[in-house]
Amino acid sequence: MLKRLNRERMEEVVKMNQEIGSSVFVFEGIKNDLFSPTKYSIASLSPDHIEFDAVNEIVNIKFELRQNGIAGYFRLHEKDYCLYCKYGQLSFMKSGDAFVMQFPKHLLKLKINEVNAHRRFIQRLYKAKNQEL
Repeated sequence: MLKRLNRERMEEVVKMNQEIGSSVFVFEGIKNDLFSPTKYSIASLSPDHIEFDAVNEIVNIKFELRQNGIAGYFRLHEKDYCLYCKYGQLSFMKSGDAFVMQFPKHLLKLKINEVNAHRRFIQRLYKAKNQEL
């Protein structure tokens, strides 16, 4: 689900916490390597609720692994957005320097900025998907 977090932020955060689990404390997240080690650049988001082609800036997304799902946060035009889903609803693939993630209602195409950090994130994502966290 793609949610805008600026309005009714607490309501959206509570709903997200119920669906994919609550966010961990920063120290626990760093210790268990639950935050993505790199930011990805968003190439496109389908269906196109946000016009990335009209944006003159690079939009980065940062992922957080949670107990039951994944959450990705990005900011565009001073508005915060969150894209999240359960692990069972997520599929992904890599092709060249592109990384494609398919959420239940959205297809997110990303540009890989750091290959080694991307590999580390994918390993943690597989472990989380297999409930080894």
